[in-house]
Amino acid sequence: MDRALPTILFVDDEKGVLDGLRRSLYGQRNEWNMRFALGGLEALAILEAEAIDVVVTDMRMPGIDGAALLDRVRTLQPETARIVLSGFSEREAIFRTVGPAHQYYVKPCQPQVLVEAIRRALSVRRTLRSPALLALVAGATSIPALPRALTALFAELQSPNGSASEVARIISSDVGLTVNLLKLTNSGFFYIPSAITDVLQAVKMLGFEMLRALTVMAGIFEAFRCCGIDCDVLRQLEQRSLQIGALARKIAEANGLGQAALDQTQCAGMLAHVGSLLLFSNWPDVMAEVRRGLDRSGGGIIAAERDALGATHAELGGVLSYSPLVGQNSGKFKLLSGPADRFG
Repeated sequence: MDRALPTILFVDDEKGVLDGLRRSLYGQRNEWNMRFALGGLEALAILEAEAIDVVVTDMRMPGIDGAALLDRVRTLQPETARIVLSGFSEREAIFRTVGPAHQYYVKPCQPQVLVEAIRRALSVRRTLRSPALLALVAGATSIPALPRALTALFAELQSPNGSASEVARIISSDVGLTVNLLKLTNSGFFYIPSAITDVLQAVKMLGFEMLRALTVMAGIFEAFRCCGIDCDVLRQLEQRSLQIGALARKIAEANGLGQAALDQTQCAGMLAHVGSLLLFSNWPDVMAEVRRGLDRSGGGIIAAERDALGATHAELGGVLSYSPLVGQNSGKFKLLSGPADRFG
């Protein structure tokens, strides 16, 4: 095995499926090291013995199923990208894998689709060389929302007079809620043929019942815990992000772009500070020190973040928006809490 190459672990309880993957991915033998595990127990033995860059697992397996396996991967190797490749798509599967899985692909999956998904996952490792940053991005389950937005969303979802337009308005007012909704809607769970970038369309696509269930049972939305975090800074970031999104849309309108491009442009602008929100939610002490350093010496946030973290909030945001995080329609975003020690 070439130690210079990344290692991909494929897990399934059917030998025929693993043999099929060996054959269909033979062309990647000089691009990756490939390991094949017959079931979750064999996969865990491999994970405990060697470093794995990407895990691709079936969902329904005896003993240790895909969701349980990926939960263990998060603990054993938090920087590892986690992909589900399964024909099992019942509602229970969504609830159990929406957290631990970065991406969900439905069998049968074209080999090139899987190859590109793995390549996107590996691109994150090339962009973020710090193990702590890799663990942060690969580990993050969500971008937290501001508490007031989450409270308003819960109230509207539970209201007998709740409306899709009001739910969409509440979600659109908060970057964390927007990221998590679009991430989920564009995942392979829902068989949607094209990427969704409009919040109202996403709400209508999922429906109230599914949103309620996902919010309560799967916990796709969570609130910032303001302990140790300057919530005024978070509110400023949220407001700035909304302003960037609105301005980006106006520029697109002025250039005569179509409706789909307008939605995508506004969405991209709104996510300008998603990397900052990830950093504040997971490493508040480090970000507070970065801000104190800027107050003492001046300078720009980009240089200060690069010195302290080895990467900037813009680079983290780009990785999140393109990374292995969820999605069959496109590379999407999805996140978890990583170690808060110093990043080297």
